[in-house]
Amino acid sequence: MISKYTKYDCCGCLACVDVCPENIISAKIDEQGFYYPYIVNEKIDQCTQCGKCINKCAFNNKQNIITQQKAKVLAVRHRNTEEVKLSRSGAFAPELSRWVINNSGVVYGAVFNSSFSVEHRRETEHKECDKFRGSK
Repeated sequence: MISKYTKYDCCGCLACVDVCPENIISAKIDEQGFYYPYIVNEKIDQCTQCGKCINKCAFNNKQNIITQQKAKVLAVRHRNTEEVKLSRSGAFAPELSRWVINNSGVVYGAVFNSSFSVEHRRETEHKECDKFRGSK
């Protein structure tokens, strides 16, 4: 059931990696630092054509992402281009976390560990929130 696609057909959520029962799909970082799925060639013969990767993919299941309502969009981007280069959110998330912590709040985020598994963390120091950068 593995289909050919380009990274432009992908949002990088890696749901296909998580759902593949044969671990045929893995993730790699592109030249811009984004994670994208790829097929592990040595395992391609193990594909059972179960279709879980296709069914889980929001880009292949257009009914999951298209609605009858018009979307309302709010876009933000940090003024400091160095902050933007270090972030995946237009540097909105680091600025928001700074504001939350400065107002006695806590910030929760996701990080990848050395095994490429997601860990959720709670931070009360802005400097510690830098770990969350790049986690989309």
